[in-house]
Amino acid sequence: MIPGIPGFRGDSNGRNRSSEFKKSSRGQAASFRYTAQDRNPQTLARVSIQGEARLIPEDSSGYAEAKALYEKRFPDSSPLFEFNDFLLLRLVPREARFVAGFARAYTIDAGQLKEAAAVPFGL
Repeated sequence: MIPGIPGFRGDSNGRNRSSEFKKSSRGQAASFRYTAQDRNPQTLARVSIQGEARLIPEDSSGYAEAKALYEKRFPDSSPLFEFNDFLLLRLVPREARFVAGFARAYTIDAGQLKEAAAVPFGL
């Protein structure tokens, strides 16, 4: 994996599992973590989102939009789409764990997370 660029990690033996992922009709357990830039681990703000990684099929209605967003975020990524084992995945959240700092932690379910995502920034 290249630092700063999301990707699909292999299994514990380092094998790429993309072909098996494509064949699977269900998603696979996944998580995403974002950490603030703070050197003190007790005051470090962070959020981790647990859910299911689901394949975005090339023939689906959302694929073109997902591809455009990916290429906008990573301008040099266009050649990756030519590889058979390059996949676009969607994280479908189940819950999130938000740690605002020392002794300030909250668990948010999928409904609360969706509600929070609808609130415009700056409010």
